[in-house]
Amino acid sequence: MFGSGNCRDAKRMVEALGRSLAIIEFDVGGTVRAANANFLGLMGYDLAEIVGRHHRQFVTKEESDAPAYGEFWGALARGEYRSAEFLRVAKGGKEVWIQAS
Repeated sequence: MFGSGNCRDAKRMVEALGRSLAIIEFDVGGTVRAANANFLGLMGYDLAEIVGRHHRQFVTKEESDAPAYGEFWGALARGEYRSAEFLRVAKGGKEVWIQAS
């Protein structure tokens, strides 16, 4: 379906992914640009609480202060792909494990 070259089919696929996955979008510096309802529900935030804020609000202070955290964002800014299971911190300090790319 996706390879058919039909833009409508591609749009439907993207919409289906948005309904089934928790999605958040960052700029290359780590600032939140957008998030879907699934992500907001998982993390306990409203969109207005996270847009314009840095990704570090979703990690522990220890992680955000570690050199590896800066290296992670540097790699993403260079276009390097990352996919793993990550511990994230939701609103109120709840720990959430996610599989992310």
